[in-house]
Amino acid sequence: MSVPLDEIRVLHVDDDPDLATVVATYLEREDDRIDVRTATSATDGLDILAATAVDCVVSDYDMPGTDGLEFLDAVREHHPELPFILFTGKGSEEIASAAISAGVTDYLQKETGTEQYAILANRIENAVERDRSQRALAERKRRLETLISNLPGMVYRCRNEPSWPMEYLEGECERLVGYPAAAIESGELSWGKEIIQPDDRERMWETVQAALDDAEPFEVTYRVRTADGEEKWLWERGRGVFEGGEPVALEGFITDVTDRKRREEELTAKTARLEALFDRSPDMIDVHDAEGTIRDVNRRICEELGYDEEELLGRKVWEVDEVIGEEQARELWARMESGDRRKVDGRYRRADGSTLPVEVHVVRFELGGEDRFLVISRDVSERVAYEQDLHEKNRQLGGVLDTVSAGIFMKQPDGEYTVLNETAREWLGVDPETPVAGLSDEQLFSPDAVRRIREEDWRAFATGETVEVRERLARGDGERLVRTQKHPLYDDEGEPDAICGVVTDVTERERRRGELRKYESMVDAMRDAACIYNAEGRFEVVNDYLTEFYDTSREALVGEKSTLVTAIREEADGDPFAELVAGDREEIRGVREDEFPGHGHAVVDYRLTRLTIQGAFGGVVGVARDVSDQRERERALERQNERLDEFVSVVSHDLRNPLTVADGRLELVRDECDSDHVDAIARAHDRMETLIDDLLELAREGETAVEIEPLALGEFAERCWENVAADGATLVVDTDTTVYADRSRFAQLLENLFRNAVEHGADSGDLAVTVGDTDDGFFVADDGVGIPPEKREQVFESGYSTSLDGTGFGLRIVAQIAERHGWAVAVTESAAGGARFEFGDVERG
Repeated sequence: MSVPLDEIRVLHVDDDPDLATVVATYLEREDDRIDVRTATSATDGLDILAATAVDCVVSDYDMPGTDGLEFLDAVREHHPELPFILFTGKGSEEIASAAISAGVTDYLQKETGTEQYAILANRIENAVERDRSQRALAERKRRLETLISNLPGMVYRCRNEPSWPMEYLEGECERLVGYPAAAIESGELSWGKEIIQPDDRERMWETVQAALDDAEPFEVTYRVRTADGEEKWLWERGRGVFEGGEPVALEGFITDVTDRKRREEELTAKTARLEALFDRSPDMIDVHDAEGTIRDVNRRICEELGYDEEELLGRKVWEVDEVIGEEQARELWARMESGDRRKVDGRYRRADGSTLPVEVHVVRFELGGEDRFLVISRDVSERVAYEQDLHEKNRQLGGVLDTVSAGIFMKQPDGEYTVLNETAREWLGVDPETPVAGLSDEQLFSPDAVRRIREEDWRAFATGETVEVRERLARGDGERLVRTQKHPLYDDEGEPDAICGVVTDVTERERRRGELRKYESMVDAMRDAACIYNAEGRFEVVNDYLTEFYDTSREALVGEKSTLVTAIREEADGDPFAELVAGDREEIRGVREDEFPGHGHAVVDYRLTRLTIQGAFGGVVGVARDVSDQRERERALERQNERLDEFVSVVSHDLRNPLTVADGRLELVRDECDSDHVDAIARAHDRMETLIDDLLELAREGETAVEIEPLALGEFAERCWENVAADGATLVVDTDTTVYADRSRFAQLLENLFRNAVEHGADSGDLAVTVGDTDDGFFVADDGVGIPPEKREQVFESGYSTSLDGTGFGLRIVAQIAERHGWAVAVTESAAGGARFEFGDVERG
């Protein structure tokens, strides 16, 4: 059940007001039904929820104070069913799992570009539509249950067998027969064999079967024996449920008419005169005098209104008919001559207070010299109800037609239109206020178009089949591709009666099909083996690279069992693939070395994940990559690392120890003699110490894991500057960005850049070093002498230095640290002509 959406009120909570404004703008642009209110904190969002009706909440996750999941918990306390979408830039499987566990309606990670807002608008619309549909369904169920609970009887469904086996009972079953509905539904008690009185069973069966033979509803009155032995009269109305033309079940309503039946029996003796007098008329008949006093009544009016004859006799007609008043009645009678007949509409009030609409025929006549008025009334409840129902259905149908996105029309064989919904009017350029009657093809289209349209219409009439036409139509929002389907209708004689048409805008559908073809081409172009398995581990979808791997065709591979899935099941404890299919695990990852028919010996890195489509299992997505070369490189790298460890050991022990001895000896020499050569030797020792430290740092970079944390770039740079001998240089901070980096390595990166600027950037101490933002990261720049363009590619190489005192490893370490973080690094010229180091692809908060 889908409930059409009108206005969609969205609350968007994000601590970044600029981003919140951008999101609101794009959402309202994507769907003009969306109205977004923004809040920059969970507290403000809760205040808005308390004061304003909201259809959906969209919230960021990473917010100061209260994060998105804590905000969700607060919302659920007062709005347990309100759609809540987590729209966050800090995405991870852990956060997604926590969000789903917390009851989030949907989860969407922020991306770059504007396409994400169309996705978000679609998620909002789907969430709100589901919520409204569920509430509408619940209300409909509640109304139906209320209706049944207020009926003076019970509704049922039973099989068409003499024992009337009951499949469903709802209502006042125990009040009617004294037995619980469950006992009858289960077959513990037979309605036909144990509850209905034996003398009435055959008559009831024949009455029902006769009605079923004519495919008509039936009414039957019969006696039952209740649980406490009391005999009751029940009245039943129902109709058959047919399958293949045969009645398989009955559905209807049963109520207690014992009191009415007893009154009827008591009145039987008294109605003989009335039956003869009124000829057993099925209509309600009464006779009243010129004063409006009822003098005589027939049985029908007593039965219909629920009065005894004595209760009606002596009443005034306006006490029975609530439509006509005394003054109005006297005016009517005054205009009538003897023998005149008048027809009026009335509404009679029953003894129980209910009313029924009636069609009243009044005839004036004389009886014994006195004026009398014969009133013949007919219950028109069914006709009125039918007319009301027909009017309501027409209204509902019109409303439905006007809300569907497709254009719907109906026209006669001569091209004159009888139905045009709002969308069809829009496509045809017909004003909403223009009546449909009188509109024709000639008024709406050119002569050439009319000829083409008529040919399509009569082709449909001739073949009896739907004719489909695709064409491009110009609208205010541009040219659109539409599909028109024309279905012929015929009258009872088989002659052409009308054309029913549906005009559908398929522009977006065709665009999506084109995109799907692009995606399919992209998947087939992948150099990874990709496929989708069914629940048994058989191939359902495969890409070209996978067929090459197996040296076979797509057709031959689809339906075959995967050797990978078979191996996973055989080698693992339990059945991880079955757990993945059932949703008990999120993925299966691993590496497998095997022989492949079209690929030879290979090592593949594979990952299997569960595919969910509209909440249900849709398959298992498998992606495998040939990592044979990578494995060989890893082995080579392991050997290289072993050699590097040996080198580090030599540097740290075999070189540093002799240098320590040399430093000690030099100090003894300094004490024993005064020579200019001593200071030169000390400076050489210092340079050797620095070289050893940089070599060790360069060799050890990458051995330990990178521990990422948010760091305020400006404050962190100022602390690092304090560790550098500035020699009169100054630091300028032009950023308030937060970057995600390893604290110790990032400090080493900044300090190396600062030392490089101070030591190589200027001839004097008058130097300014600036730290600022770029579009995707940050920069460190100085206003010194800069780096010549032809030298910029060399600065990150080990051993490169423009200073005699430099080791040539400082910027190489900077490049390695950037690489460990996944950053791009480049050197350019600063605005002041100095050196500028730019770092891109940096994760920022």
